Amino acid sequence: HHVKGPKLLRWLGVADGRFNIYDDYGANPDSFSLNNLVMRYLHWTFRSSFTSVFLSAAVGFISLTMMFAAWIWALGRKEPGCIGGVDFETDTSYVDAFILSWTTFSTV
Repeated sequence: HHVKGPKLLRWLGVADGRFNIYDDYGANPDSFSLNNLVMRYLHWTFRSSFTSVFLSAAVGFISLTMMFAAWIWALGRKEPGCIGGVDFETDTSYVDAFILSWTTFSTV
């Protein structure tokens, strides 16, 4: 049984009364598409609670910060004086890289 939406929505081409944010008809489910992933995430954020969206953004921020810190740490180990002209200390090198990483992401 098909439920019909209000006349205005049907006139706009939204027969079932819902607005679709994205359309993935014909997409290959086995292939990876960054655009489709971003669209699905944005679609999810519009329909989720504030707490869920906030937690997902926090996890994403922390994950990216840690990956960037690992990259900075690796560069600092290979060339100790390449970041700011000061050698990383051996005991706190990842902490230093993490601090540089989160301040960079927070500024941007």
